[in-house]
Amino acid sequence: MRDYYEGERPTTAVERTVAAQAWRIWPFITDLELPARFSTEYQGGTWLDGATGPAVGARFRGHNRNEMMGDWYTTCHVIECRPPACYTWVVGDVDEPNATWRFTLVADGGRTTLRFEAVLGPGRSGLTAAIRARPDKRDALIAWRLRDLQGNMRAVVDGIAALAEGPSPA
Repeated sequence: MRDYYEGERPTTAVERTVAAQAWRIWPFITDLELPARFSTEYQGGTWLDGATGPAVGARFRGHNRNEMMGDWYTTCHVIECRPPACYTWVVGDVDEPNATWRFTLVADGGRTTLRFEAVLGPGRSGLTAAIRARPDKRDALIAWRLRDLQGNMRAVVDGIAALAEGPSPA
């Protein structure tokens, strides 16, 4: 039976131009708790192994909740951290992650393009189990998962933009 990740890596992304410089946005995209304010699935995270913030090799534990899949926890590994341009982490095994998540910031004067991308696989995940249980629904399950992720990603990007475009903290 073919799993969803064989020969493909389902991907979704959202993008928005933010009226703020990349350095203003950077702290928001690297704050483990902030996305939980906007996402219905991501519930928050905590740094592991004494890490206090993002750096290549740092690990964190993420908590997620979804109507269809219940509650679950993941161990994530930061694989790219280039302030204020790119922040990337993988879920699960570094060599065969369940998913790869990436924020990129592209500065253009006083504005910045904020992109949030998710690539599923090649490692197995809850989606893999759902496809194995209902192989006849493979394409519909992948499409549903990508739409669900994209909705939460849009909410996170819009929330970050509102914060970054708002007044600077005193």
